[in-house]
Amino acid sequence: MPLLSAATYNIHRWVGTDGQCVPERIIDVIREIDADIIGLQEVSLTGGGADVQEAGQLFKIPGMNVILGPTLPQETSYYGNVLLTRRPVTRVARIDLSVDSREPRGAIDADMDMGGVNVRVIVTHLGLKGYERRSQIDNLLALVAARKECVTILMGDFNVWFPRSRLFPAIEHMVGRAPALRTYPSRFPLFRLDRIWVRPEESLREIHVHRTPEAKIASDHLPVKAVIEMPGECLHDPQPAKP
Repeated sequence: MPLLSAATYNIHRWVGTDGQCVPERIIDVIREIDADIIGLQEVSLTGGGADVQEAGQLFKIPGMNVILGPTLPQETSYYGNVLLTRRPVTRVARIDLSVDSREPRGAIDADMDMGGVNVRVIVTHLGLKGYERRSQIDNLLALVAARKECVTILMGDFNVWFPRSRLFPAIEHMVGRAPALRTYPSRFPLFRLDRIWVRPEESLREIHVHRTPEAKIASDHLPVKAVIEMPGECLHDPQPAKP
């Protein structure tokens, strides 16, 4: 069966555990990960050209499409999520998940063509308060429930510090179970903040933390990478996205 690799990575505004802002280190880690799809959080771009062109020049990864999902857009800067993908993109939506007066949050919701099979990818970064996350997860799960795809990938920094959080059963009921791996802080990871869920859950063939010397210093989070197998029924009879 064809395989697809996906990763999520909070790059901490390019600032490493040594306090230095070195974008080149993050780019090196992204190249190390070598995933087909990579969701990034806390991406900061500055200057008048803080747009897709600047992002493309910054990442400089051959064959990668760059999709921006700003949460704090300004005239001369950009901050938010980014989706990098080697797969053809057929649809993109940017979802506002902001709650009250808290820091604006959002998600990138994109469809990709995997050899005739539609793969839906949702990349997000949830809030710091419990009531924010409950609202945001409810909105994300409503998005997932509204359409049935052969494969749906939900990933990002969920900012849930406790493994027994009441938020996870709701996600697992809708999407399926997935291992919770320690990713934060990157030098001595204790907390499972960065997650990847795949629906159907049996399509998740492998998942691991990308723990290399470069990754331990480039950001305060470690990346998570998953390998996903396309369901056989989708390959034999690919179905278009259903409303």
